[in-house]
Amino acid sequence: MRAHLAVLAVLAGLAPAACPADPRDTAKRRVVAQVGDFPMLESDFLAALAQHGTARIPDDPARTTVARAVLEEMITERLMLQAAEKSGITVRDGDVAREVRGRAEGYPAGTFQRVLVAEQLTLSQFADKVRRRLVQDAFLRARLAQAPAITEEEIKARFEATLKQQKISEQVRARQVLVKTAEEATHILEQIRGKKITFEAAAQKFSTAPDAEQGGDLGWFTRGDMPDVFDICFNLEKGTISDVVISDYGFHIFHIVDRREEYQETLESARERVEQEIMRERQDEAYQKLMQELHQQTKVTIYDDALVRVVSLLPPAPLTPAETTPEEMQARSLDSLPSVIDPVPPVPGKEIQR
Repeated sequence: MRAHLAVLAVLAGLAPAACPADPRDTAKRRVVAQVGDFPMLESDFLAALAQHGTARIPDDPARTTVARAVLEEMITERLMLQAAEKSGITVRDGDVAREVRGRAEGYPAGTFQRVLVAEQLTLSQFADKVRRRLVQDAFLRARLAQAPAITEEEIKARFEATLKQQKISEQVRARQVLVKTAEEATHILEQIRGKKITFEAAAQKFSTAPDAEQGGDLGWFTRGDMPDVFDICFNLEKGTISDVVISDYGFHIFHIVDRREEYQETLESARERVEQEIMRERQDEAYQKLMQELHQQTKVTIYDDALVRVVSLLPPAPLTPAETTPEEMQARSLDSLPSVIDPVPPVPGKEIQR
């Protein structure tokens, strides 16, 4: 394959000057945006659009809207990379290699290379993409660590304002075994009650429910959180194992692990949730402030005519979803690399010069 590509490259270099050039070759020299002294080339933008699957959008105005969002994303990345470089933040080659290896191992054998081809990425380019994300994460982590610690006064004030009067409904924590036939359910129930197998082991061995791997653990739930068949759990005492219960899903056996009667929310019971809520808000605010600072420090210019020209280079959208290959669909997942913070909304009032 590599040899074949090399031959094509040589032949391309020997082609007569009179041959019409691929418009994408011209895009390699054009700039679609300027971030400080860094030119964002149309060719890189075109590749990013391909990796985001923008060509699959049939509506031209919608394509342009998505393309602008992709370009904004690229600009944000560049701003953070420039700031990280000024801060002396780098990542080790070993960390990049380990992340790439972990991503590759998440695919069936031989699939990862096909996915890279579908995304028009070499392994080296993908590794560079991983490196950029790790640098951004390290930079964000360092900046967010500067946020002041949450105080006890803040936690109390938030609780008083939002949760003090709230009542928590009756809750049950239960396990289940779910099977397809009454005969199988009756046999398993006899085994459990005869102490020949634990409920957790029975769920892991026989249950067809998604929670089987967790020993059938359904966690805590209130009445109405689950389908009607689970309401029987609220009529049973703690430690009780139900008879066989039939539903549209099959035949259930329930084990009531624990119960909580309705209670008034307290500061201690709500402390962790309140602290997490404040932390999320604080991280969002810190991120918004950071992005505003970066835009104030660095001039950003977007060339709208170049953006429209790049979108026009995208191939026509497929006629039907069936034309999308599995490899192409899997390729989309390569774009979602891990990040240290949850996604946050765009910076309000961000000004971009055009």
